[in-house]
Amino acid sequence: DPDRTRQLIDELDIALIYVGQLERHEHPQALAKLEAMAANRELFVLYANERVTIYAVTGRLIRLADGRFAPAARGEN
Repeated sequence: DPDRTRQLIDELDIALIYVGQLERHEHPQALAKLEAMAANRELFVLYANERVTIYAVTGRLIRLADGRFAPAARGEN
């Protein structure tokens, strides 16, 4: 349920979501949900290859001057 996923992201203050082989095997239905959330710009792909996708929750990270990412302070984008 996408609404429950959004609720958990907020409750647990999640910034990153890792999807690897285990997640793909155990929760294949979640892939479409995460892709839809990315299409809605709620998440963005921070890293991807053929085995792993790491999503960042929009607004939870900031890009530093050197290109690295760091947690955003509450209310900071």
